[in-house]
Amino acid sequence: MPKKAAIVEHTAERLGIEMSQVVCVGDGANDLPMMALADLGVAYHAKPIVQARADAAINVTGLEGTLYALGYPALAPTE
Repeated sequence: MPKKAAIVEHTAERLGIEMSQVVCVGDGANDLPMMALADLGVAYHAKPIVQARADAAINVTGLEGTLYALGYPALAPTE
């Protein structure tokens, strides 16, 4: 098993969460094995092959766009 996929699996096990609760974000072909393990694989400004195989793609915003897509409210500056 590729290293990143093994780390994702180990981390989920250590945290006591199911893989159905895991989201993986990647940009290159080396990220595909870990993204395949997760319930949701997100291509982030990724290579075409990753975008084609991912469940979702983010190309026009920062990484916080992933949180927004998952339903978290927009980050507001604190005063």
